[in-house]
Amino acid sequence: MKFAADGKTLIYSTLLGGRGNEQGVRLAGAGDGSVFAVGNTTSLDYPTKNAYQPTIGGSFDGIFFRLTDNSVPQLPAFTINPNQLTFRFVQGESAPAAQAVTASAAGGLVASAVEPWLRVTPALSVSVVPAGLAPGVYRGTIRLTPPNGVPGTIVVTLNVLAAAPVLSAVEPSRVAIGADDTEITLRGAGFTNRTTVQLQTIPWLLSPVRFVDSTTLKLTLPKPYFSAEYNHSITVQNPDSAISQPVSLAVGRPAPAIAAKGILSAASYAGDVISPGEILTLFGENFEPGMRVNFDGLLATPLYITPNQLSVVAPPALAGYRGVNVTVETNFERRSTPVRIPVWPARPGLFTADSSGKGPAAALNQDGTINSPFNPATKGEIVVLYGTGGGVENLPNKVFIDGMECEVLYAGQVPGLIA
Repeated sequence: MKFAADGKTLIYSTLLGGRGNEQGVRLAGAGDGSVFAVGNTTSLDYPTKNAYQPTIGGSFDGIFFRLTDNSVPQLPAFTINPNQLTFRFVQGESAPAAQAVTASAAGGLVASAVEPWLRVTPALSVSVVPAGLAPGVYRGTIRLTPPNGVPGTIVVTLNVLAAAPVLSAVEPSRVAIGADDTEITLRGAGFTNRTTVQLQTIPWLLSPVRFVDSTTLKLTLPKPYFSAEYNHSITVQNPDSAISQPVSLAVGRPAPAIAAKGILSAASYAGDVISPGEILTLFGENFEPGMRVNFDGLLATPLYITPNQLSVVAPPALAGYRGVNVTVETNFERRSTPVRIPVWPARPGLFTADSSGKGPAAALNQDGTINSPFNPATKGEIVVLYGTGGGVENLPNKVFIDGMECEVLYAGQVPGLIA
């Protein structure tokens, strides 16, 4: 028997055999619609045509034949466009929108849906009602029957998918170029021990996906995946479910990092605390031009920057803060781990002659020459000292030399300098 594409309309049927017994017949369909068969027979009158051996030659003879249909199939007298429709439904979401079909028949067509989940209007608007259907692939038929002649059919496929698992984050979210094999952690909800991972929509098969619990998956990406700057798109999927929203794993230059106890006064190199308006030096790694320093949302541009050191003025708006989180970042894409540091109203520090934070002060004598052991100031002479960390709240300033308080003639910003 041969049926039409709708699986219901019979095109032809036949019975082939003789008066004996036919056994072990196996059938195989060919691309041109013909059928090949193989088996054995005891029939003396087995029908043949153009046979290699036209009559039986033993008790059991093998049979091998090809059956072709030379009949002219009856086709509808009208055209249908399109004659195949596909719908996709994810459980928990709205039913898919209806799809329109056109037929060339002038009128009189009666449209009917064969399956209970299919709907069709007289205007040939086809819709599906997937509520209550389990995940899977469903196939149905819309029959268009004219007043006279052969009916036409529309084949409908409905893909019902379970709700996608939720993929919310990948840890780490950024890996340095040239990194070795790296274990990544996927965070979300709805994971199972059969959840699969896709990288750039391609199923991940290069390493095992380890199911930790319904919120956590782990897998290892080999070193070649970190050979160049790139953004890997990662998705997950449960059996018979939709695919999750993607998360991105960035491969790029390493994130900056602030060293432990690496936020210091640029003058004295004293640490552990900062003050508003103070010139600071930060030590760390992976610093580069274009980065900025973030003080809990107050941004500051470095005065200078090298791969392991930068200098910045603490925002004056920190006045009144008791502490602040400091990060070094670039356009919010790469940022260091925040470092929490206390904020004091003032934390004075003097610059030194060799910029080490120790030894002779960076000072000018009254005649404008550089103060040094070889060019000391004389008693009663005015000396200019340079420092930072005096605060922004007009706090009283006192200067002591060898424990003796000196008269302060001026305390404030140096004209033309940063702070």
